[in-house]
Amino acid sequence: MRFELGKREKIFILSVSLSLFLIVLGSLAGTGVVGNLIILSAFIVIGPQVILSYTEYREIKDIEEKFPVFIRNLIEALRSGMSFHEAIMFTSKSNYGSLTPYVKKMANQLSWGIPVEKVLEKFLKKIKRSRKLNIAVRIIIETFKSGGEMVESLESLEDSLTTLGDIEKERKSLFSQHIVLMYFICFVFVGIVIGIERLMLPIFKSPGLQGTSEMGMGFTNPCELVYTCWKDRTGKVECSCTGSLGCLPCGIYYSICSMLGIEKGTMGCYYTSLFFAMSTIQAIFSGLVAGQIGEGSLRSGLKHSLIMSSITVGSFMILTYLGVIGV
Repeated sequence: MRFELGKREKIFILSVSLSLFLIVLGSLAGTGVVGNLIILSAFIVIGPQVILSYTEYREIKDIEEKFPVFIRNLIEALRSGMSFHEAIMFTSKSNYGSLTPYVKKMANQLSWGIPVEKVLEKFLKKIKRSRKLNIAVRIIIETFKSGGEMVESLESLEDSLTTLGDIEKERKSLFSQHIVLMYFICFVFVGIVIGIERLMLPIFKSPGLQGTSEMGMGFTNPCELVYTCWKDRTGKVECSCTGSLGCLPCGIYYSICSMLGIEKGTMGCYYTSLFFAMSTIQAIFSGLVAGQIGEGSLRSGLKHSLIMSSITVGSFMILTYLGVIGV
């Protein structure tokens, strides 16, 4: 049995291979760039998958939008006296956007003598990601099998799909202000954490509050308990972990500091990376919520997550470069 990789699998394998190559190259170049390359590799692996998922989602939405037009053309062809398979072949000459390749493929299969039922079942497998189209095509198949009145059935189906499409558009219009609100919340959150760092970090650094008291209270860099940092001959800060469970989160924080250009092992590094992680996570989930509210799908929220997280990362990088935070 021959096994063929799909587009998603090929892109994933290519992304992982490139990421591993970059990480190995970074480890040979020196420890200072490994953290940056790990973060870059994560974007290389996740980014194409997110873009591909959203592209597939937009294709399905376009097919759902054009499918009632295809049904309407089928009805007109059937009323002119054509049989069902002739109607499909005739309507395949029109343009239906993302649906066009599927309709043309059905017409080609029918011209080769493949039964209508099998052609529709193959089409059903192609659009199984859409629950609405899945139900619609099943209705067409059952009507054709039972020998029912195709025109009346298709008219009822076309009316239902058009009504559902209008409802979705109205919903999207009504909830657009909520999507704007999610963007506003994301930006306000970033502003708040930056304001907290600007206000509180100098207080944490004051000699009277640094260190740990006998009761375990105080303002310190918790990663100092598991990481030891020193400067090499070139003045570059290197850090080594003692091997406890705290190495993983602190390693992530120090990788973020390397990406933002902040000196590792400092209190500014710890709190900036902590706020960066919080802001990025908040941006990702705010985007997913925006997609669920606006279009009723988490997949549609991927574009919002990508936009919000990109703005968040860009804001932190610019502000650390300007010395506003992380000092």
